[in-house]
Amino acid sequence: MIYYRFPKENLPHVRNTSLATLIGGPHVTRTVEETIVYYLIEGRLSLQSGGEEVVMTPGDVHIFSIGEFQKPLKTEDCKYYFLHFFEDLQTVKMSAGEAAEYYKATQNYYLRSDHTKKPEQTAEPPLFVPKHFHIGGTAYEKRIVRCFKSADLSRFTPKDNFYTFSSNLKAAEIMLLLHRCQSEANCQSEKGCFSEKTARLIGEYLNHHLETKLCGKELEKIFGYSFDHMNRRFKAVTGKTIYAYLQNARIEQAKLLLYTQSATVSEVAQKTGFGDIYHFSKAFKRLTGMTPSEYKHR
Repeated sequence: MIYYRFPKENLPHVRNTSLATLIGGPHVTRTVEETIVYYLIEGRLSLQSGGEEVVMTPGDVHIFSIGEFQKPLKTEDCKYYFLHFFEDLQTVKMSAGEAAEYYKATQNYYLRSDHTKKPEQTAEPPLFVPKHFHIGGTAYEKRIVRCFKSADLSRFTPKDNFYTFSSNLKAAEIMLLLHRCQSEANCQSEKGCFSEKTARLIGEYLNHHLETKLCGKELEKIFGYSFDHMNRRFKAVTGKTIYAYLQNARIEQAKLLLYTQSATVSEVAQKTGFGDIYHFSKAFKRLTGMTPSEYKHR
């Protein structure tokens, strides 16, 4: 299967992106001059591209390479979002097994990474997106649609100093979300990958409940596993136990509150789920090398 390597070092340079509607007329015949992403939301679209027949139904995404000859095979009514950008993406061929291993490795990398530290450029895995796949009904579909809507860049777009920059940002987000769709689809079909997804969901839950006094019994009810099993699997994936991960997340939130707000150390302890200022100060110094007061007034 063909995949495209999307570079994370630079934003794509968007030429135009919008919503297109075909009613009673054929699609355009052309040689593609930019990288083009189509996302079909209504109807059916049949095209010849790169010498092959492409049939798109609602929820399908297809990427066209620069230089592909494109022509309609039928006259069909349809509605789709399109994204044109100037960058020529690198083509990579991977088998289903190779793709599954790649997506599993990327999930492991990001689950183990520390977002508070600048990553090594050479260490980060690249983003890969398939040439043709289905995203209908996925967790990211609505977010992708919102990105297409907010990225609109056409002759009718109100012009200001940042209108192209905003579209470039949204285009990069669309490619990231498409990568995540395929990553989760691969992990759901691969034995052993579910634990990576579960670990991510546990991490997200912890990050959204930093103020709450969490216990193992509560996590067992939410995720349906014994706490000991969850804790072992979570550590195997992230490198940290659940409570170590939670404490690190709480300290990072505390650092942010101490730096940006006028809250007292006691108030920050309450807001980050420690409650007891003594245990908060002890954990804070162990992880940062200074007391909360020293950090606040440095």
